[in-house]
Amino acid sequence: MIIGLIFFALAIVNVIPDVMDDSGPFYLMEPNDVPFALIAGFLSIFIPLAGLFYLLLRVLFEKKPMNNYLTTTLFLVWLASIGAIIYYSTSVAKEFRESSTIVEEKPLQKQSVYFLSENDIRVIRLKNGVKSGVGIKSDNFSSYLKRDIRIRIERIDSLQAPYVRYEYSAKGNTYKVATDRAAKINYALKQDSTALIFDNAFQLSEGERYRDQEVNVTLFLPVGTKLVINDNLEDKLRDISFYDCRDRYNKDLRNVRDVEFVVTSLGVKCALPEKESAEEENDDSDSNHIVIADTSIVIRRDTIINAKKDGVSVQIKRNKSLEVFRSYGAEDKIYKPIPL
Repeated sequence: MIIGLIFFALAIVNVIPDVMDDSGPFYLMEPNDVPFALIAGFLSIFIPLAGLFYLLLRVLFEKKPMNNYLTTTLFLVWLASIGAIIYYSTSVAKEFRESSTIVEEKPLQKQSVYFLSENDIRVIRLKNGVKSGVGIKSDNFSSYLKRDIRIRIERIDSLQAPYVRYEYSAKGNTYKVATDRAAKINYALKQDSTALIFDNAFQLSEGERYRDQEVNVTLFLPVGTKLVINDNLEDKLRDISFYDCRDRYNKDLRNVRDVEFVVTSLGVKCALPEKESAEEENDDSDSNHIVIADTSIVIRRDTIINAKKDGVSVQIKRNKSLEVFRSYGAEDKIYKPIPL
């Protein structure tokens, strides 16, 4: 526990990289409250363990009881640390009390084929000799990038124009705070000729804490539109079985980076048909085999048709035995099932 306290203390004063980014309860708190919450959490656990350890020493070595003043002081400090933990936990929980969502729709250029890929916004690219960055100057840059992005594709009529819908959501202690927080989310896809490029993360404003911010992107595309989706979007896609479609390619899956889909009236489907296993192919070849022997015609492995002068009977194999299913008499002018 002492080593852990030193470790987190060094992280707070930036002597070592901030270990509280993107995980743990301290990540949800205001930076100024983190040192006090850390000390309170340490004392709330350390004091009872220290008391139990001293009690063990008393039993083993017959030591004298602890001074009453010291005992009372430690007990009051422990109560104060418990109170501080409750206070900080309550204050953080209040920040998730209300939620708000902002919806924005933008048109897309109509194309017969769209190529969907992802852009890593941490990579700085030069455009005409100028760096294109994200505009956050903080050293803890990664703490302002969130990957809670979901991408869905919905069908629309083939005569309608395609468009994209953004849903920015966040939480706060009041509805207004949650709405303002959602409005500060900076995310939008880019359309470049036939390509739709999604950023791999969205940005929070500098100094903004994580409050369940997330982005839902829905593409509304006409029926018949083809999609070529890069595998780096696999974890963000919803309602699309990317892996199952990639498995239909007759080559090494490690070399399959782009998978083809098509928008149908039943939703987004894989452009390739399902692969049949070798056993299914053998079963199909056997089931279509017809053998003619005397007055019997065998159709499929579990069905026998007996053609005789007095009529025709159909037998079906059930539980390793043949049962008559339908029988037709030679005198019947209209062929119909005869109840058994």
